Order: sequence, then C-alpha cells, then structure tokens
Amino acid sequence: MSDTNPNLDKGWGCLDEGDFAAARRLAEREMRDDPENPEALLLLAACCRGEGDSEKALGLLEQASHADEEWGAPSQWMAEILAEDLGRPVDALKFAALALDRAEEENEFLDAVVLKAGLEIQLGKIKAAQATLGELPPAGEVQLPPDLSLDLAYLFLEADLSLEAEQRFQALSDADESDPEAWYGLGLCAEAKNDEAAKRVAWLRVLAIDGESPLQD
Repeated sequence: MSDTNPNLDKGWGCLDEGDFAAARRLAEREMRDDPENPEALLLLAACCRGEGDSEKALGLLEQASHADEEWGAPSQWMAEILAEDLGRPVDALKFAALALDRAEEENEFLDAVVLKAGLEIQLGKIKAAQATLGELPPAGEVQLPPDLSLDLAYLFLEADLSLEAEQRFQALSDADESDPEAWYGLGLCAEAKNDEAAKRVAWLRVLAIDGESPLQD
C-alpha cells in the first residue's frame, strides 16, 4: 500500500521474532511525524493483538482503515479479531465484506473470500456464501497454493456446492496422488451424493496413504 519503509520493515521483523516492545518503538517512531500512518497503526495493532489486547488492536485498526480507505488489510484484520478472538461473527462479517470490496491484490482477494464465505457458512447464510464463492475463477483456471485450494474445496462443500468442491479436491489429488486430505474430501463429496462405492474407494485410499481410516468415524 506504500513505499518500503526501513523502520516499519524492521518493526515487522521484530514482531515475527516476538519482540513486541521493539516493534512498538519502531511503529511509534514513524508516527511522530505522521500520527495517522496506516501501516504504523497496523503494526501497533499487531503488537496489541500479540500481547492479548484485542480491543485496543481493533481501535488501532479502525484508525488505520480511516487513514487509508482504499486499503483492505485493516478491515481483514478487524474481521479476523472479531471472529477468532472475540467470538463476534456477525460484526466480523461486516468487516470481511469491506475487506473484499477493498481488495486489490490477488492474495488480499482470496483471503477475504475465504474469511467472508466461512463466516457466512458459520452464520447459516448459505446462499450468501455461494454468491461469495461464485466470485472465484473456476477450478484449474488459476494456480493456487495447495493449502488454500484445500480450504476453498471445503468451503464449497460446506456451502452445498459439492460438484465444484469435487472438482477442486480432484485437482488436488491429480497434482499429488498421495495427498490424503484430497482423497478424504473426495470421499465427503461422494457421501454428499450418496455414492457409497466412490466414498469407500476414496477413503480406502486415505487408509492406504496414512494408515488411518475415515470409515471408522
């Protein structure tokens, strides 16, 4: 969202190492000249969350969001804190929607879709989740990291879009035939279609790969 800033880059490095005090000092140093620096506010919010003060982190993220109304990261983080730390999925969904509207980079868009659709499913808003997931390109059109592809496949399944889910699990198993998660997902898709034979084939494959049988669940 902005040019590289040495102090803030160093601050994020300190945060990654768990040195919240050093990260905070570097963020505050930037804010002496620019009190509304959105990235410095984001770094301070990360420090607060890391120290367990989710409410203070929310306030700083709200400042960052107002300071740069085109940047989606503060809204994404607010949604994550509300959902994961504070158990407020209804409020979280509002910010997840805002993060999706503001997403500019592909990774921001994908993260926002996963969060928003997951919250909609959690709240029983299945049609809304289907619409959110419908913003994604078809399976195979864009190469995604396996972990993200797996998350999306499960979201499609939970949103009652088992055909799309199956295509995504199948793509994962085609890419790595020894991926037990992909085969387990294919078994779930077969179960959703009441296809006991296909479910057994998929889950026996899981057993062959990792030695644990989902058929026992």
